Amino acid sequence: MLVGREQERAVLARMLEDARGGRSSVLLVHGPVGVGKSALLRDAAASARGLEVLRARGIESEMHLPFAGLADLLGPVLGLRAELPPVQARALGGALALEDAPVGDPFAIAAGVLSLLGAAAERGPLLVTVDDVQWLDAGSREALLFAARRLDAEGVAVLLAARDGEGFDARATGLERMPVHPLDDAAARAVLADRAPDLTPGVRETLLAAAAGNPLALGELARALTPEQREGRAPVQEPLLPGETLVRAFRGRIERLSDGARRALAVAACEESGRADVVAAALAGTGLDAAGVLEEAEAAGLLTTAGGALEFSHPLIRATAFHAAAPAERRAAHQALAAALPAGGAARAFHLAAATLTPDAAVSADVARAAGEARSRGAFAIAARGFARAAELEPDEEARARRMLEAAGASAVAGEAGRAVELADRAVGFTGDPLLQADLRALAARTRLRLGEVHRAGQALIREAERVETADPVRAATFMLESALAHMVSGTMGAMVEMAGRARDLAGEAAPPIALLATLLIAEAQLALGQSEAGDALLEELAPLLDGPLLMSVPAELVGMAAHSSLWVERFERAEAILDRQVAILRENSAAGALVYPLAARCHLDFRLGRWPSALASGAEAVRLGHETGQESLLGHALGALAEVEAALGHDADAREHAARGVALAEAQGGAAVALYGYGALGLLELGRGRHEEAVEPLLGAERAFGQTEADEPETVRWGPDLVEALWRTGREDEARGRLAELARRADRPMHTGTRAAVERLRGLMAPDDAYEAHFERALALHEATRQPFETARTRLLYGERLRRARRRTDARWPLRGAMAAFERLGAQPWAERARAELRATGGPAGTAAPGAARAATDELTAQELQIALRVAEGATNREVAAALFLSPKTIEHHLGSIYRKLDIRGRTQLAAALAGDASPQAA
Repeated sequence: MLVGREQERAVLARMLEDARGGRSSVLLVHGPVGVGKSALLRDAAASARGLEVLRARGIESEMHLPFAGLADLLGPVLGLRAELPPVQARALGGALALEDAPVGDPFAIAAGVLSLLGAAAERGPLLVTVDDVQWLDAGSREALLFAARRLDAEGVAVLLAARDGEGFDARATGLERMPVHPLDDAAARAVLADRAPDLTPGVRETLLAAAAGNPLALGELARALTPEQREGRAPVQEPLLPGETLVRAFRGRIERLSDGARRALAVAACEESGRADVVAAALAGTGLDAAGVLEEAEAAGLLTTAGGALEFSHPLIRATAFHAAAPAERRAAHQALAAALPAGGAARAFHLAAATLTPDAAVSADVARAAGEARSRGAFAIAARGFARAAELEPDEEARARRMLEAAGASAVAGEAGRAVELADRAVGFTGDPLLQADLRALAARTRLRLGEVHRAGQALIREAERVETADPVRAATFMLESALAHMVSGTMGAMVEMAGRARDLAGEAAPPIALLATLLIAEAQLALGQSEAGDALLEELAPLLDGPLLMSVPAELVGMAAHSSLWVERFERAEAILDRQVAILRENSAAGALVYPLAARCHLDFRLGRWPSALASGAEAVRLGHETGQESLLGHALGALAEVEAALGHDADAREHAARGVALAEAQGGAAVALYGYGALGLLELGRGRHEEAVEPLLGAERAFGQTEADEPETVRWGPDLVEALWRTGREDEARGRLAELARRADRPMHTGTRAAVERLRGLMAPDDAYEAHFERALALHEATRQPFETARTRLLYGERLRRARRRTDARWPLRGAMAAFERLGAQPWAERARAELRATGGPAGTAAPGAARAATDELTAQELQIALRVAEGATNREVAAALFLSPKTIEHHLGSIYRKLDIRGRTQLAAALAGDASPQAA
C-alpha cells in the first residue's frame, strides 16, 4: 500500500476507469530519483482489473539497442501486426527485426505503434506503463510519444514515468504531466516506521531530514545503518544531503561485497539485455564463480535472477555499480562480455568498442556494421551514435571522415540537427577528397536548411555545387536542386531559374530524374515571375510525369509547388490532380513529414474553390504535422495558409495567433515569400470585420515582403486587391489608385481572369456614380469564368453597397442577397454579417439563412473532426481513414458519432450529401 499518495492514485484510478469506458488518456509522471514514480506505475498495474497491461522500462545501458523499448512493450501484442496497414506493418516488422523491410519514412514506425495499440484495444481496454522514459532508445521513445499524442477513443491508458535531471525535458513532450513530490512529514514518518521500527528518536530524525521525503532514500538509509547506528550507540555520518543519500547508501552496500561480487556487479551493470546466461559466461571467462558471486549480490538485495533474467533492484543501483568500478574494470567487463557473445552481433560490437581505448580498424568496422544494421531498421539515432563511435576508433583519417558522414546523415534523419551539423563540419578536416568534403558540407547545409537557416544554407549548397561541377556534374546538379527551397522561401525566383537551368544542363542525359526536376523548378519559378504562358506550358508538359516512384524519391515541396503554382494561373484541375496523387501516395507510405507542404497547398486550393471545411482541415493537419516532425522551414507557410481560412471564417483569435507565428518564423528565416501569407491573412481578417484602418498595416507589410522578392505574380497571395480596398476606404485615394494601376498591369496576362475581376471590382468601388455599374457587371461576367465563390460574393457585396449608397435600394437587394447566401454557405461569418447589415439598410428582409453544412462544419467541428468527416464523405472506411490520418479506427468511430450529432445527421450517406452539397465549385 502506498503511503501519502492518495491524490496521485486518484488520478491514475480515473485514467483506468476512462480506459474501461473506451476513452484514452496519457500521463507523464516525473520527479527525482526514488520519489516513488515506479511505485505509482506498479500500483496502477495492480489496480488495472479488466485491462491488459503492457510494460516496458528504459535502461541506460540499452539506449544503443535499436527499438529495444518497443520490443519489450509490444511483444505480447505483436501477433496483431497482420491487422495493421501494410506499410506500417512492414515498418514495425523491420524496426523490431521481425522481417527484412526497407526503411521508409521514420514516422511509419510511429504510426505502426499507434495502430498496434489500437488493434490491441479492440480486444479490450489497455494499460501501457513505461518507466524511465528518459532511458528508452531514441527510436522507441519518439515512436511512443507520437502514438501517445494521437490516442483518443481507444480505451488505452498510457502511464509514462521520467526522472528529472537526466537531460529529458518533460515539458517538450506536449503530454499532460504530473510531478511527483516528496512525501509530507506525516507520510515520511509512517514509511520510516514501517521499514525501520527499531530506530531511536534521534536517529529517526536524522534520517527524516536526510531523506527529505524521498521514500526510496528512507528505506535505503535505514538499511545501510549498522546495528550500533540504529540503536544510537554510534554516530550517523553527516551531512547527508538529499542528492547524495541514495548513491551513498547503494555505494556502501556495494563496497561491503567481496571483490569478486563487486566485479560481477560491474559486469552485470555493463550488460544491456539482462540475460543472466551472458553475464555468467562473461564471469566464467574471467575466472570467477558466477553462481557464487551473483548469489552474494542477490543476498545483498542489489539484484535478482529469475527465469534466466538478471535485474537490478533499482536502476540507480546499476548506475552506482557501473560508476563505482574503475575505468579499467569497466573496460575489462566489456571485454569479457564481448568474448561471451557470438561474433558479428551488434551487442558484441558495442562491447568491444567500449573496451577499446585506442584506434582499431577491426573494431571500427564491427561497430559500423552494427550501426548500419540499426539504420536499416529505422533506428537512426542509435545508428548515428554507432557511426560516430566507429569514426573515433578508425585509424585512417579518410575512412574516419566517411564514418562521420554516415553519423551526420543518421543524426539529421533522427532530428538531431545540431549534432549532424557539428559532425559534418568537423569531418571536413579529416579528408582531402574534394567530393567527400563537398558531401559533408552539403549535408550540413541541407540540415541547416530544414532548421530554417534558409539563406545561409542555400548559398552553401550552391558553393559546393560549383566546387564539384567539373569532377561530378550530377552531384553538382543535385546540390543545386536542393538549394531550391531557399529560393522558394526567399522569393528569389530569377536566381532559381538560373540555378535550375544550370542543374538541368549539368544532369543532362546522365540523370533524367534530376533534369526533370530542374525543368519543373524552372516552370514554377517562371509562374512566380509572371511569365505565365511559358511557365504554364512547361508545367502542363511535366504534370503527367509527376507520379509513382518519383513522388517518394524527391523532396515533397518541389512537387507540391507544381500544384501550388498552378493555382496562380487558375489551373485548378491540374493542381488537384497533382495533389490527389501526391497526398495519396504519401499517406499510403505513412510519410507524415513529407505531407506538410502538399497539405498547405491543398488548403490554398480548397479555399479558392470554396471548399472551406476541407481547406481548414488540410491547413490544420499541415500545421500539426509540421510541429510533430520538426519542419521549421515549412511551418511558416502552413501557418499562413491556415490563418487565411480562419480569417475568412471569422475565427479571429486563431487567425491572429497562427498568422503572427507564421510571420515571425518566416522573418527569422529571411523568408519574405512566406511572410506574405501571414500578413495577407491578417489584412483579410480586419477587412472582413470592416476595420479598414487596422487592415492597412498588415497589408502594407505584405507589400513590403512582396517587394523583397523577385515575384511579379498577383495570385501567389491576394494581398493586392485587399490593400487597394483598405487604402481607398481610409481616404488614401492617390495611394489606392497607384496600387490599382500596378495590379491591373499584373492582371493583364493570360489565365488571370480572377485577378482581372478583382481589378474591375475595385474600379467599381472607386468609380464616380455614373460609371461604377459597368465595372461591376464586367467583374461579375469575369467571375462566371472562374470557380471562386468567395471572390464572386465579395464583388456582389461591393456592388450592392454602391447601389444602396446611390439610393437604388431595390436594385441593391439582388447582389446583396446573393452575397449573403454565398457567405453563409461558405461559413464566412464576418462577411455574411456585412452583407446582412447592407441588406437591412435597403429596407429588405435580412434574416439569417439556415447555415449549410460547410458553415456548420467549420463552426462546430474541430479540425480533427473535419478531417475525418471529409474522408468519410469521400467513401473511405474507418480503417482507411485511420491509416490516412495517423489515428486509430476506434478514434474515427468515436469522432463520427460526434460529427453526426453536431451536424444533426444520421449516417455516412447524409454526411456525404451534406458536405458535397456545400462544396460545389460555383456556390455563388
